[in-house]
Amino acid sequence: MPTLSKDAEIDLLKDAFMRFSDPSGWQPFLSKIDGYLTCRSYAAEFCKNGLSTGHFFDHEKARELFEVLQATKTDHGMPAFDYMLHHAHPGHCYQISDGHLTDLGHDPPPVTVSPSPPPISTATHPPAGVISVLRPNSHAAVFFGLLVPDLDRRAALTPEIITSFRKVIRIAELRLDALEELRLASDTANAHKAMAEVCGSPSVLINGQRDILAEFPPGLDALGSLEAAFAKNGILQLKNRTLETRFQELLASVKLERDLGVSAEKPNRIKSEPAAQDQRDLYLRDSAGSLTRITLERLDHRSAGNPPWILIRVLLPASVPDTVETILLEEFGLSLSEAHLARLLAVTGSVPNTTDLLNITRNTMKTHLRRIFDKTGTRTQLELTQLVYQLTGLV
Repeated sequence: MPTLSKDAEIDLLKDAFMRFSDPSGWQPFLSKIDGYLTCRSYAAEFCKNGLSTGHFFDHEKARELFEVLQATKTDHGMPAFDYMLHHAHPGHCYQISDGHLTDLGHDPPPVTVSPSPPPISTATHPPAGVISVLRPNSHAAVFFGLLVPDLDRRAALTPEIITSFRKVIRIAELRLDALEELRLASDTANAHKAMAEVCGSPSVLINGQRDILAEFPPGLDALGSLEAAFAKNGILQLKNRTLETRFQELLASVKLERDLGVSAEKPNRIKSEPAAQDQRDLYLRDSAGSLTRITLERLDHRSAGNPPWILIRVLLPASVPDTVETILLEEFGLSLSEAHLARLLAVTGSVPNTTDLLNITRNTMKTHLRRIFDKTGTRTQLELTQLVYQLTGLV
């Protein structure tokens, strides 16, 4: 197995920077490595559950790498695949030899090789090679490795070969960096487009890890004033327990869909009226006692294969059309004064404020509310407000 020449290194660097977004993917890049080093190179991304994501290589090639690592063990008998996925140090070089995995570290001392290695029989031997884990996170990790043919095992792991592998690893990381920058730029553009399409109220757009992707001001200030959430180091911290619960419910629905395999090819749903299963609501009171509605809406964006975003909107008390009172009169049998009170209460979100605006006593307010609850089938101010907002969508 030859070492990486300077010309080959420059050629791979050019490929990493100039063709990183090539639609044909990583295969041409890996084929070049195979030609220069007379080996078989692998790049595959695995989820933490051990399944291949299908990036870089197809699932069949990822399966080949998986089988090699499963047949390789650490000093403690753990399959190399499990160790690399959950315990390997990013960027470290790991040696595969005679079915054994050895950590060569980040900058290990020179590897000593016997000057007269014993002859290798023609029987099949476990593959030899080197492998590293790149960009591990809580969800997945990229495996990058070189495996050499059986008969080259005696010369496979010289210090020069390890040095060549480290160079290739650095080039692969540069390629991943370029792809990540491109992905972030694309996500940012999509995030701002999504905000422009759906937002007319204070909003914050986040991903499943709660990273803040975009804000429609004053989204963060509005959430902060309600003591619902705040930003820290670019991450939205959910302070309110109910808000946290609603967020987790949306994430759980996404996971359920993926487990059932029903969301592989969903149409883009960035729009102002999400499907019911894609939205959660809660109501919080501000410092003045007014009721404010917060919605959490799932947005399936254009970055194919990525988890959806979550749009959190703060719907401040707004005017409700007078025609809602007509619906309350005709469909629910409310009197004119009761219908007017119900609409105004939804607008203000506050019983004391509504009492003052209507210039009535608290006892009169209580009497009206009891009648309104009875006629509409609601039991609380919150349920009545929800009903009025639902009726608003009909006019």
